[in-house]
Amino acid sequence: MKLSAKIIILISAIVFLAGMTLYLFRLITKPPMAPEPDNQYIAALDEDIDAIDNDLSPSELNWLFRIADNEVMLWQQNKLIGEKTHDKEQENLLQTYIPIYTATTKERLSSSTNGHWGVSERDEITNHISYLRSKKNLSYNNTVVGNYVDLNSDLNELESICSDYNSATNLLNYTNFESLSNSRERINRADEFRNDIYIGNSDLYYRLKNYPDNLGDAHYNYIDNLFSYIRNWRNYSLYTTEDNLDKFKTACDEYSGTAIYGSNHPRSLGSMRSDAEDYMRYAYNEKCSLTVNDYSYNFSYTMESSGRNYTFYVSTDHPDGYKINSIPYFCSLESKNSSSFTIHASDNNSSSSRTGYYISVTAGNKEVRINLTQSAVQASASITNVSTDHNVYQNGYKGMRINVTFNAYNLSGQNLEIVAWFYYENGTRLEDRNNSYHTTDGQVSASTHYTPYSSSASRTVSIFMPYDELHITRSGRTDLKYYVGICNRGNHLTKSSYQSFYYTR
Repeated sequence: MKLSAKIIILISAIVFLAGMTLYLFRLITKPPMAPEPDNQYIAALDEDIDAIDNDLSPSELNWLFRIADNEVMLWQQNKLIGEKTHDKEQENLLQTYIPIYTATTKERLSSSTNGHWGVSERDEITNHISYLRSKKNLSYNNTVVGNYVDLNSDLNELESICSDYNSATNLLNYTNFESLSNSRERINRADEFRNDIYIGNSDLYYRLKNYPDNLGDAHYNYIDNLFSYIRNWRNYSLYTTEDNLDKFKTACDEYSGTAIYGSNHPRSLGSMRSDAEDYMRYAYNEKCSLTVNDYSYNFSYTMESSGRNYTFYVSTDHPDGYKINSIPYFCSLESKNSSSFTIHASDNNSSSSRTGYYISVTAGNKEVRINLTQSAVQASASITNVSTDHNVYQNGYKGMRINVTFNAYNLSGQNLEIVAWFYYENGTRLEDRNNSYHTTDGQVSASTHYTPYSSSASRTVSIFMPYDELHITRSGRTDLKYYVGICNRGNHLTKSSYQSFYYTR
């Protein structure tokens, strides 16, 4: 035998041995075949499912469901039935059980003969629905096909009943007062729940029936709390107290003007409202603002001596506005509105100012005083003409007469001194030598006095100056000059220009 033939035979033998080895390995490791399901299990399960019908009591229905449900689950786990058979039997169980369970549960919840159901029944239903939805093809996470759509619809209806129970419970726990419209809305909602065939038969029924009265109590408590805030107005700002009073009035009007809360309402709020108004007045009187010309405190104001109108601007948040309680005798009220008032001050013809008078402006318990001063009249005089008569005699003395015409203003009753002061032409003053016809500092002068009889007087007076009192000692001609002035109480009111003349000795 040739070498090549031997090699071929050897390779074939190796391949055969490898194939046999692989076959034996697969044979050994292959799992045992599941036995075919025994028809007796399926028949027993179908019999249990068929026993589920509308004539069962709730306890019997749930007992049969648990038996069948456990059988489907345990027999598949123990491989007594296959997966496909499991799914088919579970589908058969759910399609039979859920409609009956839904119908009997709804009948039980709506039947008053079974008493009022409550939290325990709700929890039992929601937990059971959650369990049913965990089954294959009924889960929200899986695609629902075929009749499962109707099964989900049945369960949704039961969930809706439980959800309404939760909503009614939350509503009953919500009794704080917010507004009348909100109360109406909640009472209407409570009526809807109470008239529902399922919720109306729950343990919430009487609480829903009493809900209007509970809201009425909450409304009254709301009013009472607002009244407490108003009564303690000192602890709050004026704005907050005003806001609380507005809310209080609205809440009282709503409370006493409607019967939505039931037969025990409304209650009498008359005395409370009257007291609240009093407290608000106290708050206004103590906490209101008041400014006059932007001053919130007493201030001084000076008026001119001549009569005229003066306007003062007032700001206050007191509902009664402001009052003017005192005005000086020389003033009168011209006009007044909510933000200003105007007074007229008469002329002050006196040379003295008016002081110590005030205008009192009040709002509530606040007061601003305007301390007034009216200036004294401004006295003045003017010289309109000066002339000289020479070589005249008076009381046996030869001299010169100076004629002065002047006007005096606002000097009625005042002693005026009309004085002539004498100088050499070069401006050097003439000095007195005999203490006669001179000023206090020794200058040669002559004067006269006049008292005006009215606030505006025009007058001509004469001043006599003896030539000898000029005290000119040198012979010949001497050029001189003088001017005239008017004085009042040492104050120089006016003076004339220089008047030139000469004297010959």
